[in-house]
Amino acid sequence: MNDNRRYPLSQTVAAFALALLCTAALSIDPTAVSYKDIVDIDPTATGALYICYEVLLSFAGHADAIVLLALAILLTFPVRHVFFGRRDSWRPSVVLPALFFAFCMVFGRSYDLTNSAQLAIGGISRTIESVIAGAGFALLAHTGIYLLFEGFDWLGGHRVPFTEARYGRVWGVLDWLLNRHPFALPLLVLVVCWAPTFIGSAPGIFMGDTGAQIRQWFNLPNGTSDYLNLIDPNVLLNGHHPVVHTALLGSCVQLGMAVFGDENMGVLLYTTLQFAVSALAIAYAVSSLKRLGVHLLVRAIALGFFACMPLFSNYAVLITKDVFFADAFLVLVIQTIKLLVPNGVLRSGAAASAAARRATPAGETAQRTVPAGETAQEAAPAGEASLPASIGEAALDASASAEGRQALEGGLSFRGLAAMTYSGEVVPFAAHDWVLLLLGAVGCTFLRNGGVVFPAAACVVVAACLLIDARRVRRLVPAPPSRRAVSGGDGAPFQRDVEPGAGDAPSQRGVEPGAGDAPSQHGVEPGAVGASSSRGLEHDRRASRKAMGTATHLRRAAIGAVAVLVVAVSLQLVFSNVVMPAFKITPGSRREMLSIPFQQTARFVQKHDGANAGIDGGTSDGLVTDEERAVIDTVLNYDTLASRYDPDKSDDVKNEFNEDTTSDELAAYFRVWLEMFFKDPACYVSAFANNYFGYFYPSTKDAWMYTTSSSAEVESREANRRYFNFHRMEGPVVAACDSAVNLYRTAVQRIPLLSLTMSSSAYVWVLLLVSVYVLRHRQWRTLGALVPLWGVLAMCLIGPCNGSTYMRYLYPIILTLPCVVAVALTGSRLLWRHDA
Repeated sequence: MNDNRRYPLSQTVAAFALALLCTAALSIDPTAVSYKDIVDIDPTATGALYICYEVLLSFAGHADAIVLLALAILLTFPVRHVFFGRRDSWRPSVVLPALFFAFCMVFGRSYDLTNSAQLAIGGISRTIESVIAGAGFALLAHTGIYLLFEGFDWLGGHRVPFTEARYGRVWGVLDWLLNRHPFALPLLVLVVCWAPTFIGSAPGIFMGDTGAQIRQWFNLPNGTSDYLNLIDPNVLLNGHHPVVHTALLGSCVQLGMAVFGDENMGVLLYTTLQFAVSALAIAYAVSSLKRLGVHLLVRAIALGFFACMPLFSNYAVLITKDVFFADAFLVLVIQTIKLLVPNGVLRSGAAASAAARRATPAGETAQRTVPAGETAQEAAPAGEASLPASIGEAALDASASAEGRQALEGGLSFRGLAAMTYSGEVVPFAAHDWVLLLLGAVGCTFLRNGGVVFPAAACVVVAACLLIDARRVRRLVPAPPSRRAVSGGDGAPFQRDVEPGAGDAPSQRGVEPGAGDAPSQHGVEPGAVGASSSRGLEHDRRASRKAMGTATHLRRAAIGAVAVLVVAVSLQLVFSNVVMPAFKITPGSRREMLSIPFQQTARFVQKHDGANAGIDGGTSDGLVTDEERAVIDTVLNYDTLASRYDPDKSDDVKNEFNEDTTSDELAAYFRVWLEMFFKDPACYVSAFANNYFGYFYPSTKDAWMYTTSSSAEVESREANRRYFNFHRMEGPVVAACDSAVNLYRTAVQRIPLLSLTMSSSAYVWVLLLVSVYVLRHRQWRTLGALVPLWGVLAMCLIGPCNGSTYMRYLYPIILTLPCVVAVALTGSRLLWRHDA
């Protein structure tokens, strides 16, 4: 940030006051005030005086005063820059996210500490404290978001100053790692960095569902089969978990038992497969960033994040369906981005072809001369805008392919290379790309229940964009010029271009009809003009054919995207309607999509009718009638409903769902549910907020849920011990690796700021701010690439658990974000727009 202007003293003082307000927001602690604290100061304090004491005592006082003062001084300069140096900082794209951030911080803290909004709006003093804290958080977020967007603007308009001349050895290593071997060496880096986790957790990390899935495959009691109405009581395999993943996991265990006589070897076989697929998927994504023109340094940062962030190595050995699904989702999104990058319509099909014609031919070093006093933009032929320098710079990174390097070595200009790059000649969507897109779509479909919505969203967006591109290209294709013989002075005919209907109007090449033996206005002999005109006609025809070919290519690509979706949907329909019934596999329960209303009902009952719903010593205020109890009891077990309520997770509530509930009974329940909403809407809002606030607030409950210790507890459960002997592998190397990995994870989780990488909310806010930014810049294609990610977040917000409880539901977004952000924010804005 270069800000050399001089600010008046009054503005600096005002900025310091605002910075103090920001630090005050961070220091407020409503839980630190007690009645005794106030009475000790003023035993007679009541009313407004008591409220004033309560608000003032919530501030930190001299505790951490030095740290807070230092923070305020540091914040003064960015606050001054944003509020007094930038008039555009009050745009809705900055103000609205800042206000939402403040809202999430104030209410998130309250729900995190009390499971309610009590600390935010529980009385006048709490409301005043919330207003002060909210104002501070809003100012802090306003400054941070604006500066972040300024940084994004810089990334989109400049090349990162990382060159061989300035960083010779480091640049050479990264070039060898990411340019010369863009897939194999990143894969090797990931395997080496993740190896301690793989060794220390062998044969793999169990989570709560792992044993149940294995028992399902072996047709053993597994919990889920106990409550479902099975098609065949003798077939316990069901669709509670994705059947394909259950079959994969169970088959590996079965293979281990058949070949090695040890179920642990089967688990190790599965873990090895998952570990390899995860590393391959990430290595492919990093290599794809090179093809998409992402800068070398940005790719290195992305690879370092994947290699060093312990979440990825931990999930690579975690035995759960979410990991394979995330890998498929990553491939799907990467392939979607490749299709969304403009192919031949960076500006338009005709203009791109013209830019390629103007490029310096291979082997020539001469460059197009711009007349004195004329800019490159003005020197370009009419109707053809020159490519911005940032596009050419982005094209340089994309040219790391053999074709691109050959073009550069031959003297091809950046502008011509950019036109080639985005016409698909340097970065094509090849046959293997279609195969990977199909694999990603099918993987998403079969590795998560309801997962077909993600390839549907991706393919629909891709097809729509490609068809729009094809239509625009066809509109920009000029009508085929006619050829008319024009006699020169010597009687020899020559050709000139005449637009249809142009009559005998002078040609655009400056040749007057009937000029005789007189030289042309440009001093070219008539015969030469005729040859030049003929060549120009051939160039125009070639450009027209290329543009038409581009339109056809785009339409075929759109058809291909639709075909991928049709295949994925068809396979899903065949599997669910033919294969599963044929093998008598029972589908999953309806309850999985009803977490929100069930949690709201349970919270309402706990608050207003706990005495009749399983709460010892509970009360009843009469808001729940006998008829309503009976209706709820047909769907959920009412006798223990209130006692089963967990504000962060709906599993205990929905586990008592009556699978025999008819459609009429379910409709009656929803009528009662709606009536209760009007009785206490705040209770319903709190139930929803309490179940999902962790996706927007860095909760103190965030913790590693999956370790070797927790895995040992799951393995030793009676339900697993009864049939299998799952256990950790022993040995000094295994123990040493496990200790080192646990120490490293603890460091990442506890070091300030770095610990945010272990919070679901950090990734949700990255997704939110990037989406706002690309919307602000009308980068419609980036928004299209982000649609599947927003779909995952939507699924999380109707799922059973809080973001602070499990991160694995958000893992597909976490895995995909580094690549999406790298492409969207470090490439040229014209990559993602057509209105430029």
